[in-house]
Amino acid sequence: MSSSAETMQFELTSKLDDLKSELGSALKRPDQIKAPQGVATGYKEFDTFLIWGGLPKGEISLFVSKPGLGATTVLSHTCSQVTLRNQWAAWVDHPNYSLCPWVLKRQSCHFDKLLIVSSPTSEKQLIWALSELCSLSLFEIVVCDVTGFTLKRHHLVKIKQLAKRYQVAIVFKDEKPQPFLNSFYAVALQFNQRFLEIQRAQHRPTPMRMERRTIYENFMPQLTEARKAFSRRELPRLQSEGALS
Repeated sequence: MSSSAETMQFELTSKLDDLKSELGSALKRPDQIKAPQGVATGYKEFDTFLIWGGLPKGEISLFVSKPGLGATTVLSHTCSQVTLRNQWAAWVDHPNYSLCPWVLKRQSCHFDKLLIVSSPTSEKQLIWALSELCSLSLFEIVVCDVTGFTLKRHHLVKIKQLAKRYQVAIVFKDEKPQPFLNSFYAVALQFNQRFLEIQRAQHRPTPMRMERRTIYENFMPQLTEARKAFSRRELPRLQSEGALS
């Protein structure tokens, strides 16, 4: 090695040593670096797979699911878990689909910590509602059913800025996939008949499949109990009215 190269290496080593001395305890080893804590859904396999231990705050997540495949149940369960930690959750309603109160009740939701917002009628109104909710700096998670809305890149850029500024987890639920916009989402899920397919999750190998039954096994007994309670209450009334004859 030439003397000039040795001199350069010595100077570089010296500068690195000075930098380490100056930064001190602020320097972290790779194994000490952890992602910021996300909003846990309560489903161990799914939360453990994600680097944040749940849905990421400061980001947008996307749940793609047709009615009846479970996205609403997973998200309502997540919101209920948030309220049980004495934190706030918000749900922006959809004109055709509303949250079912008895499901929330069976999930032990604290209704005084859950804000349900009326359905927006346009993309402009949707952006305004999300801006208002985020700017309150109150909510851990904001869930919004965007089925039927056409969200373009500039919409998502603005919403992502809101999520990052106010450190809230924003989750969109849609019936149709958005393949060309997936890069805007930190997490993108597709609900199928048998599987939950994680199409995108930052810093994790994807696609990744999980069986739906492992996701729902925690609350299926609650749903069964709720259906039985509903039957005990409603069947006598329906029979007396002759609706079942």
